[in-house]
Amino acid sequence: MLSRPLKSQISICICIILFTAIIVMWTTFVFIYRKNTGEQTAAVYQQSLESIGQNITFLQETIYGTSTYLILNQNTQDILQFPESKLLNMDAAAKSKLDAASLLSFNTLVSNDYVSFVSFTAKNGYTLYVSRDGGTEGYPYEQIRNAAPYEQAAAKLGAPIWMIIPQDSTVVSAAGTRPKLALIRAVMNTNTYKPEGFLTICVDFSTIQEAFFAESSQKSRQTVFFITEGGTVLGTAETPPTYTYVRKRNGETSIIDPQSVSAGEYVRFNGETCIVAKYHIKSCNAYIIGLTRITDAMQNMNNVLILFLISAVCILLIFTFAAVFSGKLITNPLNRLLESITAAKEGNFSRIVDIRRTDEIGTLANEYNSLMNKLNYQINTVYRLQISEREAELKALVSQINPHFLYNTLDTIYWKCLNAGEKDVSSVIYSLSRLFRLTLNRGNELTYVKNEIELISHYVKLQKTISHNRFDFQPDIDETVYDFLIPKLILQPFVENAIVHAACNTSYTVTVSLCGTLTSEGIFFLIGDNGTGIDPAVLNSLLTDSNVFQDGSERKGSSNYAIKNIRERLKLYYGNTYTLTISSDPGTGTRIELTLPFEPVKQETGNAHTFYRG
Repeated sequence: MLSRPLKSQISICICIILFTAIIVMWTTFVFIYRKNTGEQTAAVYQQSLESIGQNITFLQETIYGTSTYLILNQNTQDILQFPESKLLNMDAAAKSKLDAASLLSFNTLVSNDYVSFVSFTAKNGYTLYVSRDGGTEGYPYEQIRNAAPYEQAAAKLGAPIWMIIPQDSTVVSAAGTRPKLALIRAVMNTNTYKPEGFLTICVDFSTIQEAFFAESSQKSRQTVFFITEGGTVLGTAETPPTYTYVRKRNGETSIIDPQSVSAGEYVRFNGETCIVAKYHIKSCNAYIIGLTRITDAMQNMNNVLILFLISAVCILLIFTFAAVFSGKLITNPLNRLLESITAAKEGNFSRIVDIRRTDEIGTLANEYNSLMNKLNYQINTVYRLQISEREAELKALVSQINPHFLYNTLDTIYWKCLNAGEKDVSSVIYSLSRLFRLTLNRGNELTYVKNEIELISHYVKLQKTISHNRFDFQPDIDETVYDFLIPKLILQPFVENAIVHAACNTSYTVTVSLCGTLTSEGIFFLIGDNGTGIDPAVLNSLLTDSNVFQDGSERKGSSNYAIKNIRERLKLYYGNTYTLTISSDPGTGTRIELTLPFEPVKQETGNAHTFYRG
């Protein structure tokens, strides 16, 4: 990957990061949404199932209210108080007349869609029943009073007992065919307050299924079961019933246990995972269990996930284009910078990168341009210095064609003048000879401070001869600086400028001073005079190395070139570690301060001198 272009690397990195983020978001979203959706779906289905349970409870309350009306009915109480002997001897016509009043009430009750069987039996032997479910006659009092449910009803003294009647059970009728929800109550004699009969009202589970379960299954896609405490399934919304195997544990399929299964639990039903909803009907100790396939419950979730996936793909595409665009914003300036570097490798240091930005790339471009400008300036400066050095070497070679001849000639003249008694002339010739020797310096660029001071003293002596002593020179050099190496002809041009421009242009005697000492920063030199000073425009051109004044006129003269040459040579040997300041006011003189490091940065090749290290 690192061998690819930077733009491709940026795009790939952004796409990888974004793709990873989408995967993490997708996983987290699916987990949280599935969990929340499962909980919300379970709550909705539980609420739907509770609605069924409440409807069944309301049905029970309705039946209970009707049964109370039948028990307290005067006709029913009259039957309870009818003598058993008289009832046995009653003919068919009288018996039919006695049943007529009860049948009217019973038929009214059975006419309701939800009631399938009603039975009334009294202690005196009276028995009456009405059936719509194919069941035969009810049992007489003496036959059922010792049966468990009827004993419980008698013990409760008229309170209702609800029970589940399984399919084909003969508990309440001689030929039961379908499962029922039955109400059994002891019929109390209002005179004796004793149970003297039983009233049984049954609701067929097919009716409950059609009225409640089927509608709920159609709306909420639930499979609803009515299950006894023992696990017997009485009614289902499915046809044919598929409720035998409901719950799967430890890899084995078992019959559902209504007491252990919990609402919101996930179970296996017909090979599919389902959410459980559960409602307990306490009156008959039975349970309504609703099972909803997770695929149906999560149908909306699948739509949301598809929408999320489409959105994620769109975001990925958008960010991919954004990554390519942002990569261009970064790589295009870098490509221009690379082109400039390539040009610099070929020797073109003047090519500037035009990047107008304020960010890190803009800062890099500005620093690069500054580096190129500085490098170009230094290369040009070194190039000019090399040319100057070559010219100086050429001049030195020319002057050294026969140096001994020149020196011997000057010595001969010196001795002849001395023998002739011309001491002044001989002194001038001696100074000229030493000036030549110290200036040439055997071709070396570096010289000792003491040699530079001697050169200046001979130059001053020759200038005094020329200017007829119109200036006074006062050297004050500390001997501790004598053995330090400095570039030759660094101090002499400043002294020459002071003499030429200060002493020769005044009517009074000008004092030129030269001081040298050691400081903590290096070797400190001070050249000063009390001459006419320097005009501000001229001083500004000296400080800025310019040959043009501020008004645009050109400066003529050698002093400006001499100082510029000194600056360039100092920068070549010391870099930025030296300091040079020139201060002057018209009429007050000039003051030049120069501080050099103890050792030059650049060392001459083949120089026999050694550095003095204190």
